[in-house]
Amino acid sequence: MVPAQDENGFLRLFAKVCYYPALSLVVYLIGRTMFQQLISYRRLKHIPGPFCAAFTNLWILQTILKGYAWIEWGHICEKLGPVIRVGPNELLISDPESIRRILSVRSSYTRSDLFDSTRFNPSQNNLLSQREDRIHNEIRSKMIAGYSGKENDMLEATIDKNVQNMVKLITDKYISTSTDFRPMDLAQKVGYFTIDVISELAFGQAFGNLTQDKDMHGFFQAFDAMMPALTVLSIYPEFCKIMRANWVMKYILPSEKDPAGFGKIIGLAKTVVAERYGPNKKEQRDMLGSFVRHGLTQERAESEVLLQLGAGSDTVATAIRSTFLHIISSPAVYVTLKSEINNAAKNHLVSSPIQDFEAKTMSYLQACIKEGLRMWPPDAGASYRLSPPGGDTICGKFIPGADISNEGDGDP
Repeated sequence: MVPAQDENGFLRLFAKVCYYPALSLVVYLIGRTMFQQLISYRRLKHIPGPFCAAFTNLWILQTILKGYAWIEWGHICEKLGPVIRVGPNELLISDPESIRRILSVRSSYTRSDLFDSTRFNPSQNNLLSQREDRIHNEIRSKMIAGYSGKENDMLEATIDKNVQNMVKLITDKYISTSTDFRPMDLAQKVGYFTIDVISELAFGQAFGNLTQDKDMHGFFQAFDAMMPALTVLSIYPEFCKIMRANWVMKYILPSEKDPAGFGKIIGLAKTVVAERYGPNKKEQRDMLGSFVRHGLTQERAESEVLLQLGAGSDTVATAIRSTFLHIISSPAVYVTLKSEINNAAKNHLVSSPIQDFEAKTMSYLQACIKEGLRMWPPDAGASYRLSPPGGDTICGKFIPGADISNEGDGDP
């Protein structure tokens, strides 16, 4: 036994010994962080922007979480110019010609680590998250036929069938009468429509949300819960490396063994994809079938299916919802569009459901679609690119080259 007095003395001695190294470490970390912030501030101090954005990404995070980032970004660009600083190392470009050059096929700009946050399978890149140009182009060449619809014989027929399923759902359950009021959440039904269309186009099997009038696999509830986390990851992509740690993937992230939600979708994707490989593989002329025929690996195909279901369904649903919202809340637009549709139907210029080539001849309908996309972009998140090593000049302002020494693609 150690006497209490001696034990207390030992603890005090131990605290004194550890105090100064610990204090030195804290001071070092704070000083290092402040020095890095100062260097970062000086590199872009000639670019206007919100003062706090020069030191933290919280400004751009809060604009995205508010839900109308593109409006606030538009206002600040109108006020300060076409090149705005929105983060310690991030710029917002609003000049159309510069944007086209940055996003062109042979651009010297490359994808930033922000795209790591678009991995729905943390252990495998997809077409969107793949940052290395060589691999990205190789995978894209194997998928372009499937996405173009050239190898999907039932592309338009599949969309037509689900349009009819949605119309049937509305007429069967949600037509009100003078004595029976039946409200309907249009935003919810549009989500059901998009996921049914995309799942059937992707691997020939619709989820059945429209026919059952419910979220069959808990997909939307899970995806809505994931969106705030995905937003944070897109602004602070360094957290993506933590998310790919084995213990995080095992205990925190959705698992294919989950009974519902995104984990169940992962399991469904693996099951459907597995049917297309091996000695007894199933062959179908859908998007997944096209990917397989052009040499996409089974693991990569699983990742691409998750991307289609996750990112594809949400953006398409957002575009439809927002366009409908602006049409039905603008009486003049609604009346004009309805008149064009009625005249086309009366003169037998359109089928039921309308065909794509017929819709393209209706000028006001096309204008409404394009204006809807302009008013409410389906994907208004940041899509950062790394500036070339030697820097660049945009709208008369020099943009320093990106520091890519710590950038790693980590592609399996």
